[in-house]
Amino acid sequence: MRNSVITLLIFGGLAAAALGCGESECESGQTRCQGMTQIEACEGGSWGAPQDCQDTYMCHGDDGSAMCMAPCENGTKQCDGDDGYKTCGASGMWGATTACEDGHKCDSDTATCVEDASGGDGAGHDH
Repeated sequence: MRNSVITLLIFGGLAAAALGCGESECESGQTRCQGMTQIEACEGGSWGAPQDCQDTYMCHGDDGSAMCMAPCENGTKQCDGDDGYKTCGASGMWGATTACEDGHKCDSDTATCVEDASGGDGAGHDH
């Protein structure tokens, strides 16, 4: 009987570990969308209660780095760093980043990819 109890404890613990028991659901500071208008924040390894985005704001972003943002106007573009740009969709949310080709960067005035003037050949635009 004693060996059966020990076996149960060992295999029970392995099963709990395999099922993720006792592990955190998330890392503190992470955020995620809960539908289109609510956001959740990770606190102490667990997701907190969903909070409403303000006014007409919508939740946008990948799990771990979501945020509430004002809706954008369909078809508008904005740079996403120097490496690409995003286009606003009909839903009022920014789409995935379109990457610029090698040797190009996103011009913040036009939100288009232009040849990088610092590329070494002197060509391109100075901004």
